[in-house]
Amino acid sequence: MRPKVRHIAVMTRNRPKMVEFYEKVFGLEPKRGRGGAIYMSDGDVNVALIEIKREDQPEGINHIGFEADDIESFEQRLKDSGFPVVIDSKADKDADYRVQDPDGRWVDIAVNIRWPK
Repeated sequence: MRPKVRHIAVMTRNRPKMVEFYEKVFGLEPKRGRGGAIYMSDGDVNVALIEIKREDQPEGINHIGFEADDIESFEQRLKDSGFPVVIDSKADKDADYRVQDPDGRWVDIAVNIRWPK
C-alpha cells in the first residue's frame, strides 16, 4: 500500500486564531496535540498547528507527515526512484523516521506511531 498523507505542519505565532479559523471556516475538529502541536482534523488528514517559540523560526508550512506500512518498502521506493536512501530515525516522538525532500524540507514517516484522526 502506498504511504498516505496524514498531516501538514504549520508554524504560527497566532495559534488560537488559527485554531478558530480552521474550526469555523473549514469545519476541522481540534484533536489532541503531540509534540506541542494542536491537530485540526477532517477525519483523514490533519493540519498540525505548532506555536513558534523562537524568533528564528519562520511562519508557514514546516513539514508534511505520511503514514506507511513499513519502512523497508518506503526505502525501496526511494531506491527505485533514484533518490538518495537516507532515512533518519527521529529523536522526538512525532514520527518513527524522516527523509529530506529535494529542497531539504523534512518529511515525517510514521510506521508504528499514528496521528490523531
